[in-house]
Amino acid sequence: MSTAQSYQDMQTIHWPSVIRHFRVSKGLKQAALADDLGVTQTMISRWEAGNADPSAKIRNRLFEMFWTMGSLGPQESWMDRTRLHPSVIGVIDSQGRQIVASRGVLRSLDVERNEVEDRLFSDMYSGDLIEVFETLKSEGFFEGRISSAESVGKVEFKRLDGRVDTFWGHGLHRPIFMPNQQIHWLASGAAISEQAALDVREKLGGLMVIKKAI
Repeated sequence: MSTAQSYQDMQTIHWPSVIRHFRVSKGLKQAALADDLGVTQTMISRWEAGNADPSAKIRNRLFEMFWTMGSLGPQESWMDRTRLHPSVIGVIDSQGRQIVASRGVLRSLDVERNEVEDRLFSDMYSGDLIEVFETLKSEGFFEGRISSAESVGKVEFKRLDGRVDTFWGHGLHRPIFMPNQQIHWLASGAAISEQAALDVREKLGGLMVIKKAI
């Protein structure tokens, strides 16, 4: 079994974070969410406290509700729309594989789609962006423990011919709760000047700031 697959198998959704993140992001009280899910408020409280896990049916329902809340539409259509987006947007799975790159990514890096999609993040990048990914992973991003993050740092893109392009990037990161109970990393950002990056880093107090789901 590959290292990537082993990591995928280790992913365990942290349901207290996922449930509370969904409830708070929708502005719901526990009683209102309980009504939506057809359970008692006491059960919501137990789930959020980590004293019980929701059933498979409820887990599926929660991820479907997350997806619907974002008005994302069918999964394949959403991915196709993201690929056409002019902004810099990437979708990365828990194995670290970039599964979607927007038109803005291709334009910014001056690459063809096959040079970035379906490739491991670690094969394409080095520098601060890899630290961002490793930090998100270690902090439980793919388990639902993080609601958002912001980063600024040096991006080193490794081309297939061995050349390395270096620039400064300001990124925003949030989870996408896929209908199949997987959490993907939606990374968006922009290239900025070194001085702007240093200014943002001073405001952040370092490479990145993370907002936990609970």
